[in-house]
Amino acid sequence: MQKINETNYCVMKIATYNVQNLFFRHKRLLNSSKTKNFANWLKEMDELMVKFRKTGCDLERLRELSFLIGFEHIDQSGYVVMRRKGGNFFVKGIHFSKEMHAAPYNNWNGWIEVENHPLSSVQIENKARVVSAINPDLLILQEVESCEALRLFNKTLLPQFQCFPFYNYLFISGNTNIGQDMALLTRTGYTMGSSRSHHSVPGENNEPLFERNLLEYEVFSPAGERITIISAHLTEDNLKKEESDRKRAEQALYIASQYERLLTEGQQNIVVCGTLNAPSYCYSLSSLLRDTSLKEISRHQKFTVVADQGRDSGYHSLGAYGKGINLKQRDYLLLSPVLFNRIISAGMNRNGVWPQRKSQWPIYPQIKRLKDAASEHPALWVDLDI
Repeated sequence: MQKINETNYCVMKIATYNVQNLFFRHKRLLNSSKTKNFANWLKEMDELMVKFRKTGCDLERLRELSFLIGFEHIDQSGYVVMRRKGGNFFVKGIHFSKEMHAAPYNNWNGWIEVENHPLSSVQIENKARVVSAINPDLLILQEVESCEALRLFNKTLLPQFQCFPFYNYLFISGNTNIGQDMALLTRTGYTMGSSRSHHSVPGENNEPLFERNLLEYEVFSPAGERITIISAHLTEDNLKKEESDRKRAEQALYIASQYERLLTEGQQNIVVCGTLNAPSYCYSLSSLLRDTSLKEISRHQKFTVVADQGRDSGYHSLGAYGKGINLKQRDYLLLSPVLFNRIISAGMNRNGVWPQRKSQWPIYPQIKRLKDAASEHPALWVDLDI
């Protein structure tokens, strides 16, 4: 529904949120608690399983590995149904054989490795709580696993939390195959224009500059104003931090060039948002944060967020969003000067983020442990006079 303020302008709310997937997450993106020994056991079992002829010692070792890995505790029911939503496994064993033959012609009986792990229902619901609490007109998402997951989340889950489904949504795949794609959702009255992917821009050694993607959306407000949105997900730090910083600096420089291009084309309503994976003081982002006219919403006087509790309320840790907001900054919502001057209110929802210390900031009561958190990222939002 179109919102009108006392000056008869349309109030448009924009939000950006790295959801870290909606229903299931690739194993490479999970923080594994498995030990090095566990990984070695799996590797050894793989090697033994593929041997055509197994000795008595091999079979005995397989039994030992099965016990060490935990296969002894797996439900042995033979009939398994894969539920589409979330990729959850449900075991049904009534009147079905205990044996499951994957290939009846050679009597092979084995196991497969699942690449995508289902998120818990608490995690999934907390993601919906964050979106519902903000209830934006334009929602830019990072790390969405599939178009079908986006559709289910929008049409099925959001209504359960008093949030009307978005009228339009656009999902665009990027350079990864592990569910780190992007999406845009819009309310009734907002029209999607053209969209452009920069996923194939060449970088070093002719590899894609962006491991995931860089998307450019064009949206028209109910009043007919054009807004251009650049959604980014930059390189995160790895063991070679200097290499990560250098790659991220190249990406930021390219985004800055696209922002300047849009200004040259006469566009004034520009949003750059997403996960930039570095604090604002990091040199890797300087070409974007200091060498352009883009402004962070967290620097606006109308930016509000429930402050940290206790002693942290008056503290400003290095790399955090601000005094009393001691969450490491990785996500940004940047506006061109024209939009920045139109800010009515702005804020951050971190109720779905597990704090480093108990009671550091308010969280949803459904979050009892780290694995219940909606995401490691907060959602950023802004209300604009358009």
